[in-house]
Amino acid sequence: MSTLPSSVLGQANFSGGTPNRGGVVGADTLSEPGDVQGAPDFLLNGTAGALFVADTGNHRVLVFATAAPPTGAAASAVLGQALPTENAPGLGATRLDTPRGVSADAASGLIHVADTGNHRVLAFDGSGAVARGMAGSAIGQASADAGEANRGGVPGPGTLSSPTAVAVAGTSLVVSDSGNQRVLVYEGAALPSTHQDATQVIGQPTFTQSSPNGRRYQEPTDVLVVGGRFIVSDAANHRVLIYSSLPLSGDPDPDVVLGQPDIFSTLRNAGGPASASTLNEPSGLASDGTRLVVGDTGNHRVLIWHAVPTTTGAPADVVIGQPTAATTLPNAGGGPGPQTLQSPQGVDVRSDRLIIADRDNHRVLIFDGFSSLTTFASASTVLGQKKFTENEPNRGEGVRADTLSRPRDVFVGHGNLYVADAGNHRVLVWKGVPRGSGTPASGQFGQVNFESAAISGFTAESIEEPAGLAMDPTGEFLVVSDLAQGRILFFDSVMGDSPQGRSAGGVLGSPNFISQPSGGELGPGSLGEPRGLFSNGYEVFAADAGTGRVAVFR
Repeated sequence: MSTLPSSVLGQANFSGGTPNRGGVVGADTLSEPGDVQGAPDFLLNGTAGALFVADTGNHRVLVFATAAPPTGAAASAVLGQALPTENAPGLGATRLDTPRGVSADAASGLIHVADTGNHRVLAFDGSGAVARGMAGSAIGQASADAGEANRGGVPGPGTLSSPTAVAVAGTSLVVSDSGNQRVLVYEGAALPSTHQDATQVIGQPTFTQSSPNGRRYQEPTDVLVVGGRFIVSDAANHRVLIYSSLPLSGDPDPDVVLGQPDIFSTLRNAGGPASASTLNEPSGLASDGTRLVVGDTGNHRVLIWHAVPTTTGAPADVVIGQPTAATTLPNAGGGPGPQTLQSPQGVDVRSDRLIIADRDNHRVLIFDGFSSLTTFASASTVLGQKKFTENEPNRGEGVRADTLSRPRDVFVGHGNLYVADAGNHRVLVWKGVPRGSGTPASGQFGQVNFESAAISGFTAESIEEPAGLAMDPTGEFLVVSDLAQGRILFFDSVMGDSPQGRSAGGVLGSPNFISQPSGGELGPGSLGEPRGLFSNGYEVFAADAGTGRVAVFR
């Protein structure tokens, strides 16, 4: 069976590709076709077989009197225009505006068109003759002469906003009501040929709501609690969400959104150029109790707000890693240095020092004088590399106590610096926060020694791609998100004093240390891709990117 097309419509041959064949509109031309429906059993003017094309750019639907027309064929009828040589948008029983979807039902003889620009579905009765310019009945509007979104008001069972697709399921009509972020179902003993209210709504809790999926997390990567406020980095929605209190019940909206102008916007850098108010795949979060730090991974920078923002869209006060808020190139467009970053992720602040996991430069940068840092400040110390101008994984020399490969998080606790050395499948430990560049670690978790970077499978001693770190306030245990193995491990923090790996004392997301976790299946004890962590001593908060949620364990 050939996988090559046998014919092309809208062009004279396969090599053509301009709207309306580069000329004027006709019965054999197309402009931005949005949908097509083959209907071999549909009786078109007494003969079985038809093909319907939503010719979106020409504001019409073309009807072909065969389910398989030959190359360059002219349509037999045109819906939405009086003549095949006309293509202006219009409103009324015989006009269309940017139709994007079409469905033809052979049993009823009905043709439904998603008339997107007029915020309605037009139903044409094709059981008799189908002729150009024939009239249809409006669904979603009070009459065929009305064309406002949601009838000029709010969503309801009898309204539509920019519908883009239609389909038939038995005697039910299904409409993708895109502008209202929902799918409507019109049920009945027969398909609707005139207006009727929808009977079911999918994608919204009620007919009167239209909140887009921007209200939901998409790849949350870190969590933080500061002064009772709960903060989440929502990476794939390119924003940071701030709740005035911990949302432990219901589904409340955040009080503040950073990186976007509102709760519904989810585009990278808010759909425009980078600025101090935008984000691109934010990851790590940190605070000294007053200021907020965000690892803006996709923009190759770290942003600092001098106070935790209380208004949506608030701009950052300081940019680390870039010379201005408008620049976003890796390493500021050059090579690595003390001022540059490449895909930074985890951040932490302790004793007026800022620590950054500079992931794709395979290093950790430490900045002194955090409270007085200014844009494009220079780091004081580098770990994982001999000097600031180098950035090979493991220094290009092999795994050791002084090398790193794709570090994803940093955490200071119990007097130690912990680094999630993801590429080497281990967590490195330094006694105190070093002030000398290139200082080797004194301990580690996840490997048998400093020279190993093995993946050992599901055991109490192994870690695969650690992505998040936390510690209880007493410093008794270290919490590690074992990303690739879909679990969270608990280690006695004192064990990190040794170069030899030690066994974890507890696990979340799996019934035991040797069982493979659930693989992202939603459940009260399951995890998908645990990343950033926060612990207050009696609770562990896990940003679970794999299931699109924040899990709280008590």
